[in-house]
Amino acid sequence: MGKRDRRVMFYGNAATVERVDDEKLSRQVWEFRILRWPELRLVRWAVDGGLVPAGEFIGVAEQTGQIRYLGQQVLDTLAGEADDLLAILPDGARVSVNLSVAELEESRNVDILHRTVLPVLGDHLIAEVTESALLEEGSAAFTAIEGLVRAGAGLAMDDFGTGYANLSALYGMSPTVIKADQSLLENAVSGDRRHSALLQAVVALSQAVGSVALAEGVSDASRLERVRSFGFDLAQGFHLARPMALGELADFVGSTRDD
Repeated sequence: MGKRDRRVMFYGNAATVERVDDEKLSRQVWEFRILRWPELRLVRWAVDGGLVPAGEFIGVAEQTGQIRYLGQQVLDTLAGEADDLLAILPDGARVSVNLSVAELEESRNVDILHRTVLPVLGDHLIAEVTESALLEEGSAAFTAIEGLVRAGAGLAMDDFGTGYANLSALYGMSPTVIKADQSLLENAVSGDRRHSALLQAVVALSQAVGSVALAEGVSDASRLERVRSFGFDLAQGFHLARPMALGELADFVGSTRDD
């Protein structure tokens, strides 16, 4: 995972944020900027000339129902950029879009993916969902995921290890990627042997269902070495790359090809 052996995958529509005022959020004209990050693509909210990371506004967006509008914006952007992304990305790279249960229940979002995104990206597309999306077989979200997988999209399990998992559904879906939540790594680094064991279990589970194991939250060299020792196939975090605009992404990909 160093400069010469780094494997790069490109994902879409996850988020990172600061605290925002609920009242301000409810009356703000939402302007979002899409930043790309190897292993993840970030949405940030543009407020007063600054960019608000997503950990704050995503929760409020879910509570107010604006998450559906946000999801549509991101999918519309992805559909418009799909050709450019394919031209930039190296062979074998894939583009992942994070999809919440609420977004998967919105028929317009699923339609955008099938009608405008999948025809261009095909099997380069990965639908990234959390464990909760697979809990209830037969639900609208579960059915939407099944449809995307049947249409050729890959599947990534995000924030794995922090919620309830439907292991039979996980086995049946055969995810492309299982992403261990960054909290597991943070606790393991702090010396918690149980979380180290959990990370090893995520790797073993990934191997059992034929998935790639990815560790989130790799913010420095020591964490990178730790996830290597656990046997992870891929890593994601600021130590490897930071969020970037589309033009910067092209430069980044070019630099990895040159190394």
